[in-house]
Amino acid sequence: MKKAFKDESASDFDLNRLLVAMLRENGHEAYPVLISTRAHGVVNPYLPMKKHFNFLIVKLNIGDETYLLDASEKDNVFGVLPQYCLNGKGLVIYQGPEMWVDLEPYSKNGTMVQAKMKLELDGSLNGDLSLTYTGYEARNFNGEKNKSSTPQDLYNSKENWDLNSYEYSDKGPLQCEEKLNLSINAAAEELGEMIYFKPILSREEFENPFKSITRIYPVQFVAPFTNRYVGIIEVPDSLEIVSVPESARISLPNNSGSMQYSINAAGNLLIVNQIFQISNTQFLAEDYDALREFYTLVVGKIAEPIVLKRK
Repeated sequence: MKKAFKDESASDFDLNRLLVAMLRENGHEAYPVLISTRAHGVVNPYLPMKKHFNFLIVKLNIGDETYLLDASEKDNVFGVLPQYCLNGKGLVIYQGPEMWVDLEPYSKNGTMVQAKMKLELDGSLNGDLSLTYTGYEARNFNGEKNKSSTPQDLYNSKENWDLNSYEYSDKGPLQCEEKLNLSINAAAEELGEMIYFKPILSREEFENPFKSITRIYPVQFVAPFTNRYVGIIEVPDSLEIVSVPESARISLPNNSGSMQYSINAAGNLLIVNQIFQISNTQFLAEDYDALREFYTLVVGKIAEPIVLKRK
């Protein structure tokens, strides 16, 4: 610590040691906690070894409440560990029996998308899109935004998306919002007498991340999350709605994940609702087949098009 003050520079390890010292100096009960970051591997609590740990965080007790802290980054939020720290358990360093603490994620994570669009006769979609990011999703999005020169850079993968206006709002350390007015060219495809288009609009295409047929190791999500989508699409009076995908609920065993999906027609409006949720952070190897099939079914469902035709 003396070297850190002398050099006016400190490692992540030293910063958290300093935080422990400052908290204790102010009368708080604080302890260093050794952990292994996600990239370093999981520690076995029954056979811990020094080489298995590569990071230090802080355990703070205030009354009956316990908070886990990390002072290594200026944007970290009190009581919310960054994602790289969420890796099983941490070993509390104190004079007493061996004590481990669960490295719990922030509980409210996800994305809320609200779309209000109008389908044009040339197959384009025009309107407004609002995206609200919460928890780790907000941290991830802000990281991407800080690397982008312009708002359009965030949507480079969407070659047919033209942003007419863009507004970003910082709602706090764990929430932010985008508001877009945009035009989507060739959103609908006309084949013969029928017109087809997919109603879900998002910054990134939803796909199945589980490509491998088999898996030996567990699947670990950083944190539980819930993504919601609500869309209203106005269809021209000269078009007739032929069919919409059937409503569906797809679930994982033990309520560990689900997707609810519905599209309803009201006059010339199409109302789209989707809730996609992962409740567990770890799926064992024997759960992999069910998890992979779940994602396959979800991808297939949201790919089903709405069918229209000219009157």
